[in-house]
Amino acid sequence: MFYRWKYLGEGNRADGSASLVVPASEVGSGLIAFTVEVTDPYYGVKASTSIEVEIVSPPQINSLVVWPNNGTALTTVFSAHCYASSSQLPLHYAFKYRMPGATADTQLTSSLLSNILSTTLPVGNFTILAEVKDSLGGVSLEGSENIESISAVMSAVSTESAMNSLDYLCNSTRSAISQLRAIIASSKAVAEVRNNCRQSRFDNGSRADAFDFEDLRTL
Repeated sequence: MFYRWKYLGEGNRADGSASLVVPASEVGSGLIAFTVEVTDPYYGVKASTSIEVEIVSPPQINSLVVWPNNGTALTTVFSAHCYASSSQLPLHYAFKYRMPGATADTQLTSSLLSNILSTTLPVGNFTILAEVKDSLGGVSLEGSENIESISAVMSAVSTESAMNSLDYLCNSTRSAISQLRAIIASSKAVAEVRNNCRQSRFDNGSRADAFDFEDLRTL
């Protein structure tokens, strides 16, 4: 038997095979008609038949949100929400992470109905991956921005450094306030002496004038 295949407006494919394998990327999505014509080379008799197949797109991942984007290894709980849509329900979600230079991804959860992940991570920089599969087996994959997970020791050092910096700023502020208070107190003392001198000059006449200038020279 001799087989001639046609689909999606393509020309005849006289490969002689009773089977036709077409990559999904070649036909796209939508309602596709496949036609096969079979010829008996001995008698020259032909027969043909057609079938329509609906090819759907894989799930559409609208967003993958992961927070926080940094934390402490094996302590901080990282959460991920994957939002996807498809006409072929239900959708199943699987999460994993990828490290720079790694030859394989590390699975965090298997195929589940939940689109939410909560997990701790080891030390390193990661990309969280969400894999969404529809009821027909169509799969889409989406990756997050870089996630950093640092060791508890580094986190403690960072905290201690921040506290030391805060203590230094507080002490500097206290010192500045003390100096400002001393300046204000000195200004008040000078003002008080000048007022006393003016009062004495007013009460005692010219004798107070000499005292006034003498006092002011000592200030």
